[in-house]
Amino acid sequence: MQLQNIIISTGIATAGMTIRDVFDECIRCHVPRIPFAEADGTISGCLSIRHVIHRLCIPDYVVEYADLLGDSLGCLKFPEQHARQVMNLPAERFVLRDYGVIDSQAPIARAVAVMEKHDTNYVFVIDDGEYRGIVTVEGIARRMLEVAAT
Repeated sequence: MQLQNIIISTGIATAGMTIRDVFDECIRCHVPRIPFAEADGTISGCLSIRHVIHRLCIPDYVVEYADLLGDSLGCLKFPEQHARQVMNLPAERFVLRDYGVIDSQAPIARAVAVMEKHDTNYVFVIDDGEYRGIVTVEGIARRMLEVAAT
């Protein structure tokens, strides 16, 4: 299996983008994150749907006691007005600096190892500073199914 067969091309987040812009790109590409680049084009982090939702919508104490919560949390409703406000926030406020990187010639086993090292399900593919796309565990699984079917 070749890594090039499972790289998903995505856009790159930059300063000035909103959370709406980031979510739109992630949903369009079916990926959980996209990279964040500085003004000079250098990838310096990533933006994650999960991270944004966690930071803005769920207090830490709720996460800590998640297993003890019931199915009815009336006090933690997510009003539509809050969602509208979240979508207009500047994306650069939510940049994560820990992310995995491989180059496009790396074997799939290295991609998986880097994912495990960073405790995530994706890795960015960057060749000599140029962003190529993202590889996800779902993409690897999809390619394994395609290979097995032939």
